[in-house]
Amino acid sequence: MATTSRQLQRGFVKACTALGPACLSTLVARVDEIVSRESVVRRISSTGLSEASSTAPALDSVLESRQACKIEKRRTNYSECNSSRTIKFEESRDEEIREAAPSFQHEILKANGFFGVTSQGLSSPRGLRFMSADASEHEAIVPEDENSALKFLDKADQPVASEEPEQDSLYTSAEGPTQFSAADVNRFFTLSSEDVDIYFGEGLPPGLLKEFEETRERSFLIRGRVLELFDRFKRCHADTVHAKDEGGRVRSAASKHKPQCLLDGFIKSGKSAALAMLVHWARAQGWLVFYVPSGRDWTSGGMYYKNEQTGLYDTPVQARVALEGFLKSHRSLLDTIPCRVLKPLQLGEGAGVGKLRGAQELTLPEGASLRALVEKGIAVSQASVSVVLRIREELSLVQEAPVLLCIDEFNSWFTFSHFHEATGTRSRRPIHAREVSMVNAFRTMEGPIMMATAFSQSLAVGKLPVQLPGVPKNVRFPIPRYSLEEATAAMTYYHSRKITSKEPSSEDVRKLFYLTNGNGEEIRTLARLLG
Repeated sequence: MATTSRQLQRGFVKACTALGPACLSTLVARVDEIVSRESVVRRISSTGLSEASSTAPALDSVLESRQACKIEKRRTNYSECNSSRTIKFEESRDEEIREAAPSFQHEILKANGFFGVTSQGLSSPRGLRFMSADASEHEAIVPEDENSALKFLDKADQPVASEEPEQDSLYTSAEGPTQFSAADVNRFFTLSSEDVDIYFGEGLPPGLLKEFEETRERSFLIRGRVLELFDRFKRCHADTVHAKDEGGRVRSAASKHKPQCLLDGFIKSGKSAALAMLVHWARAQGWLVFYVPSGRDWTSGGMYYKNEQTGLYDTPVQARVALEGFLKSHRSLLDTIPCRVLKPLQLGEGAGVGKLRGAQELTLPEGASLRALVEKGIAVSQASVSVVLRIREELSLVQEAPVLLCIDEFNSWFTFSHFHEATGTRSRRPIHAREVSMVNAFRTMEGPIMMATAFSQSLAVGKLPVQLPGVPKNVRFPIPRYSLEEATAAMTYYHSRKITSKEPSSEDVRKLFYLTNGNGEEIRTLARLLG
């Protein structure tokens, strides 16, 4: 019995290691021969040595013919394995083979590179299936039915699913921000040139313009935090419409969201992009939005004059640019909103043209619309700053549409501007941003009007107090940097835009994510170094 076990063990190891048709046929033949000879030995012991000596040649010839038929049958079955079924061989296994089977299968796994796969129901590369070693010692391995035999082949014929999302899954099917849902998170939305002209007459933030230039496409990443921002202002508007008292204050106890929101977060966390998407979302719903894509432009560049009546500094160049963008985005809507402040406009100095002669006041005709007011400020340079200040008053009285103020780089309005005032022949002082007329009018966030502002941590404005003047408490809305999922979506998008020459793997994305701490601009910059 020990000799038989050793012979079976050697044959089993040899066949499992080679995994070839010839070796399997040899294994089957060897098993049948040994089993048949054992049965002959038992019969010889029962009938006697004399009978065995006479019947041995006949038995040998029968066994040889039977063995040849079985070998041919096994070869035929193996040739049919590639098209219809897998081979399973019959054998009677003793206790030693049953105990040694798992170790033999582990050696095969190690030799073929299949790690982390259990021996239970293991499928070999060539379509052979090794049964579990939990079978009983006297249990024969019977062929499975045709359906079960085809399981491995059907699985092998299936295409391997790619770990990276398909090209279509990178972009949302929504036509605009008003149709965004949770299913669109970590997908991209592309702005058409018509959308830019309609919804962003003032232009886009400098950071977004740089992103669009490098990717050669105007696409936003739809983040879950941005959808929460949309929902916040949607609730604020609902509370304002359905729960007002005579004084205009919200009296609903369920209203927990203030109409003001200050986007804050680390540098390059996507605050400007979130604010721009909020502007697009609001304007697509018919809201009246006054958008300042770069607050720093209001405190630098152009010409500035001191207004003797107010003691503040007028910036007519910035006023004209703001009015042109506002009119471009809301031309038809402004035509339906009448002016409710009837005071005459005070004139100042124009951009490089000085003051007008005669009366320093400008009166609009009765029943004039906001569009006429804006066009008057664009046409008369001396009235541009006064028109912007009047627009701020008018927006708080508008009833025809929801009103939203959006100001980017808001923190630049709490430090010194780039302007200076001469205090002597050889001395001058810096002018603070609050001394600029337009900044002073739009800087306060207090009041019932909805307002969204965003900090720009890339500006070297120094340390600011936690509680800013004119900013209500508990209005900060943190915008985090990219998560690992968002970084994966961004890297896939950059590869589709040919920024990366090599398709980023999950390991590459993870390395860049932890190296940059989710900084979107650094991820885009370092992505070029892959491959």
